[in-house]
Amino acid sequence: MSSFQKNFQTTWQFLKNAGVSTFLGFEISLKSFLYLW
Repeated sequence: MSSFQKNFQTTWQFLKNAGVSTFLGFEISLKSFLYLW
């Protein structure tokens, strides 16, 4: 059970980091697009 919890925590952290980086990249690209527009 604890090993499953550990794996779940690691996966959740990875997904959270990926989501944050994707959101930041999207925001940056959107701002640059508006700036170029």
